[in-house]
Amino acid sequence: MKLARFDRPVGVWLTVLPGFWALTAASDADLPFFYFMLFIIGGFSARAAGCIINDIWDRRLDRKVERTAIRPLASGALSLSQAAAFLFLMLAISFAVLLQLPPAAIWVGACALIPISVYPLMKRITFWPQLFLGLVFNLSIPIGWLCIQPEISAAPLLMYGAAVLFTLGYDTIYAFQDIDDDLQVGIKSTAIRFQNHPKLFVSISYILGFLLLLLSIQTWLVIFGAAHLAMQIYIWQPKDRANSLAVFKSHVFFQAVIFLGLILQGI
Repeated sequence: MKLARFDRPVGVWLTVLPGFWALTAASDADLPFFYFMLFIIGGFSARAAGCIINDIWDRRLDRKVERTAIRPLASGALSLSQAAAFLFLMLAISFAVLLQLPPAAIWVGACALIPISVYPLMKRITFWPQLFLGLVFNLSIPIGWLCIQPEISAAPLLMYGAAVLFTLGYDTIYAFQDIDDDLQVGIKSTAIRFQNHPKLFVSISYILGFLLLLLSIQTWLVIFGAAHLAMQIYIWQPKDRANSLAVFKSHVFFQAVIFLGLILQGI
């Protein structure tokens, strides 16, 4: 369960809720509850698969970072073969969910396996792994849109771009938990790249993301969403690990507010 991060479901909601945005925005009338259910199941299994792949790649690096040294593979609580077997199970569940979707959505979901597999390598070669994570994490948006509509239009592309920028911001906040260890080990991140101006960088990411979101949807609840993003920046203390984690987790509230706004917009 810890290998799959089932004990920390925040990451699931951070990838599922943008998919809910797309499903709701693409629907003309009734909400697609069947797809909501599939996205939750697929969100848990796909995120678990991503975490397992990440831990397989990083098992040696994780031993050198205080926060990740207790992970099952890094600590030796699980063997590589056990992790591989559980990865196969999670991929099988994800594939079964994917087969319930329309063909275009299946293709996008299947292609996502490649960037999910190589994402753990990004922190070794670029200071922008958070950007790559955003591109991968938010593929639930085009997948969700294609579940309802036959083609991708400007609206989901703008929504996807917004979500990528939001991820760039909140995952930079998350990365500040490990910045000291990462500097020693040689892991790269936007936290390290912008460590001298962290709030400015996250603020720019959020502002640009919010502008793209405004172009893709129209709901008065975006005002509350904007207020929450501003609050994140205000209360964030980059040098405080516990605070960074709490602010990171709070981004789920922002995504839920936007989802609620889209639902009310359609009523």
